[in-house]
Amino acid sequence: MEPLPPIPTPASQRFREFRIRVMPIIFFLAVVTAAVFLWKDVAIPPMMAVGFVETNVANVAAPMPGIVAEMSVKRFQSVKAGDQICKLMLRDPQGLKAELASVQAEIQNITIGMGPALGQVRAQLDYFNLRLQLMKERGEQATQLIALEQAEGDFKRAQELFTEKVLNAAKFEQAKTLRDSLVASVTERSNLLQTLDRELKTFVIPEHGSGSLNPIQAAIAVQEAKLHEIEAAQGPRPLFSPIDGMVTFVSRQSGEAVTAGTSLVTVSAVDADQIIAFVRQPLSFQPKQGMAVHVRSRTPRRQTGEARVIQVGAHMEAFDTAMLPIPGTRPTEWGLPVQISMARGLSLFPGELVDIIFDKPK
Repeated sequence: MEPLPPIPTPASQRFREFRIRVMPIIFFLAVVTAAVFLWKDVAIPPMMAVGFVETNVANVAAPMPGIVAEMSVKRFQSVKAGDQICKLMLRDPQGLKAELASVQAEIQNITIGMGPALGQVRAQLDYFNLRLQLMKERGEQATQLIALEQAEGDFKRAQELFTEKVLNAAKFEQAKTLRDSLVASVTERSNLLQTLDRELKTFVIPEHGSGSLNPIQAAIAVQEAKLHEIEAAQGPRPLFSPIDGMVTFVSRQSGEAVTAGTSLVTVSAVDADQIIAFVRQPLSFQPKQGMAVHVRSRTPRRQTGEARVIQVGAHMEAFDTAMLPIPGTRPTEWGLPVQISMARGLSLFPGELVDIIFDKPK
């Protein structure tokens, strides 16, 4: 009996077996391959760092001990470089008055002590008298200026209270009259000082010796130096903003006493110039100057912009782990600092955290 011929398998049956046995394996290998590439190139970039947009901050500090006479700015106020931030009274007005009284007493003593020598050195004494008169008037002017400064402040406060109907008209007029009288007195004495100064410059005194001062001249020179020092410290000294920006913090208010170096106001620039990034240890690559990078923001859209490495730090530095996408358990880590230019086409705020992806070297 002849063997029966094999029954041919239909093509549909073969394709079905291929679909069931082979295609799952092919699809599995394809998915694994795609997952590996995505994991390697997207999920965990091989060369990545964290960074922040550097904030340019300027502190306006007190150059000398004093009292904040006037604070001219408030928090979140925009300022320009050279705008007045505050006024600092370097010396206490009551102390200045006491020193002025002491100088005036010394001037009076010198004037009295000059009496017996009037017959011998009339020309010199006339010259000294003129200088003493000028110094006396300057002392009086300094006292009046201090009083005027206080009267101006009292008048401003009275005007505000009068506008708010807290102060009656009599008190307001009293403050105004005091201020106006002091202004008139200061103006009149300024004219007198100019006249005395012209007379002193045109006064001719005989020379008895070259480069030597007699006791009267020496005493006058000492009191004149004291008077110069008091005049330099009598008015409030204005402090100015060193940069354009926004007032982010006001540390002191009007009337507070401060020491030298005390920060009064912090001004932050609204525009940033660079990004500071940190490459964490262990270093999987060596950043180099000029290397191309991609700056990725941490906004919901994860916008990316191109930038370049400006400079690479010389040593490892500690940075806050709060900068990491997933903060670590330790407060700080060590990394290599890298200076990066601002990303093109990316709008970033100063202080904003970003991720840095370094391009692979070709």
